[in-house]
Amino acid sequence: MKFWLLIVLFFLLGCSVNQGSDSRHLAAALELKNSTNKTTDPAALAPSDLATLNAPVIHVRVPKTGVSFFATEIQAKNDLQIFRSKAGHSLTVRKGNLIATRGFGFDLLAKARDQGFVYHFADGNHQQKTLRVRCERSGPIPDQLVIAGTKFTVFRWVSDCDNDEHSFKNTYWQSKQGRVWKSREWVGPQIGHIEITRLN
Repeated sequence: MKFWLLIVLFFLLGCSVNQGSDSRHLAAALELKNSTNKTTDPAALAPSDLATLNAPVIHVRVPKTGVSFFATEIQAKNDLQIFRSKAGHSLTVRKGNLIATRGFGFDLLAKARDQGFVYHFADGNHQQKTLRVRCERSGPIPDQLVIAGTKFTVFRWVSDCDNDEHSFKNTYWQSKQGRVWKSREWVGPQIGHIEITRLN
């Protein structure tokens, strides 16, 4: 039931996006990328690169494929945020946790807590697969992040997850106030991990 509620909510939010606002926000993200032709590394950006942004922007990287891009928030409701890239990738985040993707091919359809986590993802034949894992959380470990020239003191939390077929780590860099500035989360066996860094 939780899974289907998440799917319904995801599409309701997606359908309610203001397209005019979407275009302006995506343009801001593109300006950010174009102004930094030398790199898309969030640590190498300058504070001035973020000055004109009129919506939350994230940097997304898929280590397994080397793909990276910027994505802009196009919808927010309660504790859910939806981000979209110029190429049409979308990511749904709840309180710093990635719970769904679209446009990656083998997408994460939903992720929910249930004595660990339950992952619902699409395989190569567009069939839904369900994966249950057990997770143990450790931390916090003091750490630092550099985003657009600004150094943040954060705390790193690690969730070690496994079942009979898979084992992986999810890592979160969280401020003292509870904001997740960066995460590295597993979304399925084909994609592996997705790294998300908040720029603002």
